[in-house]
Order: sequence, then C-alpha cells, then structure tokens
Amino acid sequence: MSLTTAQILDLAPDASSRKAGQDQAKPQKWSGLGRTGSVIWGEIKGSGASPYRAVADLAGPVSKCTCPSRKFPCKHGLGLMLVDAASPLAEAEPPDWVAAWTKGRESRAAAAETRAKEPAKPVDEKAQARRRQAREDKVGAALDELDLWLRDLMRRGLASARTEPYAFWDRMAARLVDGQAAGLARRVRALPGLIAAAPQAGAPRPEAALALGLGRIALLVRAARRLEALSPEQAASVRAA
Repeated sequence: MSLTTAQILDLAPDASSRKAGQDQAKPQKWSGLGRTGSVIWGEIKGSGASPYRAVADLAGPVSKCTCPSRKFPCKHGLGLMLVDAASPLAEAEPPDWVAAWTKGRESRAAAAETRAKEPAKPVDEKAQARRRQAREDKVGAALDELDLWLRDLMRRGLASARTEPYAFWDRMAARLVDGQAAGLARRVRALPGLIAAAPQAGAPRPEAALALGLGRIALLVRAARRLEALSPEQAASVRAA
C-alpha cells in the first residue's frame, strides 16, 4: 500500500511543513529504509549525533518521529512517505524500534475496542438527583439575594442607582455567576451601560431604560421561581434569558 504524493502533501499541517517535507524526500538522505505491509520506516541525519527515526503506517495514515518537532506529521514523516510514494520501499524485517511502535499501536487499538464493547456504567440516579438539587439550591439562594437587592434598589430610587459605580453592579453579577445564574448576571452587568448611554432620538431616557432593565430582571426572577408551572418551551426560555 502506498499513498500518492498529493495525498501525503495534504497531510502537512502547514505550507512550510509541506515544503520542508519535500526537501526530505530524497532517498540519499535516508538509511535503513524498509517496509512491512503498510508500515514504512527509515533513519535520517538530524542536528544531533544520532539520526532521527521515522516510522509511518500508511493505512492510518499516521507517523511518528524522534525529532523534537511539535508538528504532526513532521517534515521527516512527510519526507519518508514521499520517498515511498516515488518508489515503493522494499519489504524487510522491521527493526526492534519499529516492531515496538507497531505493537504499541495494536495494544492501544485493542484496548480501545475492549472499552467500546464494555457495557455502559449504570446511571447513578441518586447522585444525579443530589447534583440537581445542589444546583437548584445555589440558584435559589442567588435569586433570593437578587430579589432583596432589587427591592433595596427600588426603595432608594433610580436617581440613587444612577450614581452607583460599576463595582456595585459587578458585585451582584459575580454573586449570580457563583449561583449558576449567568444569564441574569449578564443582564445586571448591562445595567450601567443603560445609565451611561447617550440620549438618542426615539430611545428611552436613561432613567426609563434603567427602570425597564430592572423590571425585566424582576420578571425573570419571578418566572425562575415557578419553572414547574411553565411549559417546557417557556421554562427553557427563562433558563436561557
């Protein structure tokens, strides 16, 4: 089995690797070339005293090289496959390092197949229920805190709210994130922007925009407390809001 030059070049992670791989596709640069079935191998001189060892299984295709490159396949893997594409390598007895690589791949494949055949672990419904209840408790506590925060804000008046720094809004939003109510947190963090927005024709005044934003949050809090009474579509909409 051999791949075509085009198929091999398509494996290159980038253009520079493609060019470098073509530079390594010269048989005279290689030693110890051979193949057994779809597996090919060879050694090529690198920057150190010992040559790099490259091996590839064309059925994958997959390759491995002892060079330090973090690109896969590296230029040596590409070069080795290109040498074989130009002229198929001769059958030979694989050296120990090739046999070890092949055996390792076979062992991992067999283990993966065994895991795939294993029956799925039974679902621990009690553990699922505990996790679900813990999440609901966290969300409920965050909603309680948000409800008190909104009541206090409305009691003090919108004029007072307009003078609050960003940290005031961010603290409440962070508490909501901790309580797994990220959607409400985003809405709270957006409130200062409503206050600071420059007036535009047809747009509500900052006070009105803030009141509208707070009102929507209050409605979502009420809806979140009675999800079981909503339709599945409505409940999903509230959770996503």
